[in-house]
Amino acid sequence: MKEMTLFDLVSEFTQKLDVPAILIGGFAVNYHGVMRQTQDVDFLMMEQDYNKAQPLFEKAGCQEVIRNNLFARLENKKTLPMELDILFVDQETFEEILDEAETTEIGGKKFKVASLNHLLAMKLHAMKQNLRRRGFRDITDVLDLAEKNRIDVKSKKFEELCLKYAGKEVYRIIQELLRK
Repeated sequence: MKEMTLFDLVSEFTQKLDVPAILIGGFAVNYHGVMRQTQDVDFLMMEQDYNKAQPLFEKAGCQEVIRNNLFARLENKKTLPMELDILFVDQETFEEILDEAETTEIGGKKFKVASLNHLLAMKLHAMKQNLRRRGFRDITDVLDLAEKNRIDVKSKKFEELCLKYAGKEVYRIIQELLRK
């Protein structure tokens, strides 16, 4: 019998409970054409939907190791090698991201994955929140995603995206890196 993966669990629980989840983070970066290593699996959910699924994760051996109003981290070091991070957003934001989400298949299971623009917005927002801790990885992801997907990072549209989600400082850093 095949061992359960985090993707199997998320798929099973979201289908069983009829609650949506959107793939974000490193696996979404990979989906959009930039291959990189990741040490966790990230999904976006509304907190009330996660609250419905959390007992099922716990029953499957996944313990909440961090929980706050922004996200929950679950791990099962005995059987699952990766952590599972669930980021929480309000219903309006979730529905907007879900409307533009694309579908991918991982391990025979279908998942919604954040659109390129929403993924970029999330990466930029993460940099704004904690540039020192997240900056290098997220700036690299943003630049690599832009290059791979032929986004003009000097365009007015990209500038507006940066200013909306990350601010002038992050935009300045990105432009500075491009000159090197």
